[in-house]
Order: sequence, then structure tokens, then C-alpha cells
Amino acid sequence: MKYKPKKTLSVWGGILLGLAIFAFFFWGIDYSISVEFTALRMMLFIPLSIAVLIFALLVIGALRLSFVSDQNGLTINWGLFKKRIAWSEIDEIIVLKGDPIFMSVLGGGWWNYTAGLYLIKGIGAARIFGFGASKGLVLTKTKSALYGLTCSYDDMFTTYGGSIKTRIIDTDLDEEANNLVGENYRHDKSFMVLYVFNYFLLASFTVFTAIAYSTGIILKSTILLLVLAFALLFLNLSNAKRIYYFSTTGGYVLLALSILITFMLLIISILRIV
Repeated sequence: MKYKPKKTLSVWGGILLGLAIFAFFFWGIDYSISVEFTALRMMLFIPLSIAVLIFALLVIGALRLSFVSDQNGLTINWGLFKKRIAWSEIDEIIVLKGDPIFMSVLGGGWWNYTAGLYLIKGIGAARIFGFGASKGLVLTKTKSALYGLTCSYDDMFTTYGGSIKTRIIDTDLDEEANNLVGENYRHDKSFMVLYVFNYFLLASFTVFTAIAYSTGIILKSTILLLVLAFALLFLNLSNAKRIYYFSTTGGYVLLALSILITFMLLIISILRIV
């Protein structure tokens, strides 16, 4: 059986938004830095190109994501990656329900899309592929690795993998889930207020820059400051979620620092125009 996760509006929205942001980055750097400053342009374009390549791999992975279950085993197709796991190699299947807590180690994605290596609280490192991982995962445990899939256990494992040892853990109900339950930033209202306010402040900066650009009073450096604000915001927000996994206070501090940096860049842009 082949299972191809349905691509939700948030997945398509993430792809389109990512394309728009990277296009703005390239235009902003090219517009604000003269060709005479070749070294500075290259210092910005090279890491930006690497980020675009990573984003492209994530997009290809999202578009080609599928899971195949047959008599020979389980196959994970993600972009250029293809992993075949024989049923005899799977030691245990863990059906993780509820809202598992996980942190990116070497992974990426957006909103409902998750791909790469993550730490799952109470379980350990796992390679997660799928849409809607925050709503539950099916973990296949082998001797060499743990894979987290966003598919239906009944559809993918009952027919051929029904004899494999299986555990069901509900992070909302089961006593066994006590090891999995901890601080979840998605349930922390204070963290989420700071998190959303970061986006609000960046949106305000963007609107201000757009108005100034449309009236012709903008300086080239203002565009570069907005590009810098975007880059620092995304970097700080992703790291804040990582740090929160280990320290809630650290997550708060990084979000507050991100707000301060964006606010300072906005004030600098206003003062340069005024």
C-alpha cells in the first residue's frame, strides 16, 4: 500500500511564502549594495544561496513525500532520499498520540511540515518525515535508527507488520506518557505572545518600508536593514524553540532579544529617513 500525505494549505502557503522571502532577499541585497562592493555582496549572497538550496531540498521532499508498505517492508520516500526497511529489521513500533514535544537537531520545515533529525522528549533522536507531526507520530524502531512517520498505523502496518511489538502512548492520557510530558512552547501562552509579537513587529517594519519606498523617500540602507531584520528574526525564533526544549527562561530571553533587535533596526531606519 502507498500512502501519500495530503498537502494542506499551510504546506503550500509555506512554499509560496518561502519563495517570496528569498526573492526579496536577493532583490534587497542587489538593490542596497552597489556592485563596487563585490566582497560584501558575495559574503551575503553565498550563505543566502546555501539557504535557498536547503529550502529547495525541503520543497522537493514535501512534494515527493510518500510511504509504501508491502510484503518486503516499509519504504520512506522523501525527495532524493529513499529508505527501505525490511519488516525483520523493525524491533518495535510506537504509536505516539497527542502532542509530542520535539526539537530540531538537523531538520527543517514550516508550520505542519517536518523533515530531518529531531529530539523527541522521553524517546530520543528520530528522523521525522511528514505533515502534522505535532498531532502524533508512528515511530518505527530499528537497531540503527528511529523513524517518525505521519501516517495511519492501521493503513501502513496492520497487514504486514501486525506481528511486530507495538506500543501506544497518548501524551495527554497515559501514565506511561509522564516521561514525555514537559514544557511545550505551543501551550505556553507567555512564550506564544512574545513569539507572535516578533512577527507583528517585523510586519510593522515591512509596512513602514513599503510606504517609504512607494513615496520615494527611502534610503537603500533601509532595505538592507529590513533584509537583516528578516534573517535575524527567523534565526532567533528557530533557536528560541530549540533553547526552550532545555530551558524555558532561555527561550523567553532569546525572544525578548529578538524583539529588541528588530525594534532597534526599525528605529534606525526611521531616524535615517527623518
